[in-house]
Amino acid sequence: MNAISNAVPDLEPTQGWYDKHFSWNNVDPQDTKPVCFSSYRPDNPDTPGTPPKVVGPWENEIDCLEMDGKGSRIWRFAHTYSTAKNGFWSTPRGNVSQDGRFFLFTSDWEDQLGKAPNGRQYRHDVFLVELR
Repeated sequence: MNAISNAVPDLEPTQGWYDKHFSWNNVDPQDTKPVCFSSYRPDNPDTPGTPPKVVGPWENEIDCLEMDGKGSRIWRFAHTYSTAKNGFWSTPRGNVSQDGRFFLFTSDWEDQLGKAPNGRQYRHDVFLVELR
């Protein structure tokens, strides 16, 4: 029988909803490599340069979670700075490299990258974080 348990025990529930995208391209047969993820809140402000809304842990961040079953360590690497208001790729949808050294994600960076060619939305771009 398989039992389900929280990877992070005693985690307080967050206020409201936020989205996470997990990547485990660096997985090994023993599941000892961390799983990495990006997160954002759909209710982030969309005024250029306004910081994202954060009401709980690991929101609007790039993080990795220990998966070896011995602990529940979380490494916090970067902020996503996404408003999540400028189309699918303005949300931070990231992937960890197969060697586990880098995390690549998309973001509209608080609407500070200029307007998209259609003039209605702000641009988004790809960002790279070294995981060390």
